[in-house]
Amino acid sequence: ENCENGDTCTEHAAAIDSTHYTTLEEAIAAANTNSDCVVKLLTNVEVEAPITMSGTFTLDLSDKMVTAGEQMAASNGMLCIFTTTGNIIIQNGSINSTVCRGIYVQSGEFRLNNVDITTYKRALMIDNALATVDQNCVLSIGEGGNDAAIVVWGTGNYETDSISQHPKLHFYGIADSTRSVDNYAA
Repeated sequence: ENCENGDTCTEHAAAIDSTHYTTLEEAIAAANTNSDCVVKLLTNVEVEAPITMSGTFTLDLSDKMVTAGEQMAASNGMLCIFTTTGNIIIQNGSINSTVCRGIYVQSGEFRLNNVDITTYKRALMIDNALATVDQNCVLSIGEGGNDAAIVVWGTGNYETDSISQHPKLHFYGIADSTRSVDNYAA
């Protein structure tokens, strides 16, 4: 819906230009089919289910925070707040979870810029993708978590340790992990 409150709006969660959305999930769904747009977060949000990002767009957190809600805990920490399969940039804010993982970059190109991620386990997982984490990013495992901040593997079939394609990671940020080595592939 069009909203006259612009960037100062507090009744909507996110916006694409002058179109405001009640939830971040609705805005991401619109962005998945709206190439080269910017989804701007207007308020801190709590998500109760994983969000898939599959288009070519930027999610500008606007110095706000995305937090995983308690519904995400039902997965025993296995769900991710975001899964990306497109060409996605996430910038300018925080992602926090005490109950699940952060971002799963399944394919495509992905960039983090000026984002702090603190999760229960695995802040960033990279599969068959090109991912760049800029120097002004911090990825960490929060208190009580026990895992690597970043995990990189090639096919998505980590249960069989097989790789057919190789991901690429350009990392300039800070990773703070409770485990320093994950070896999923031969």
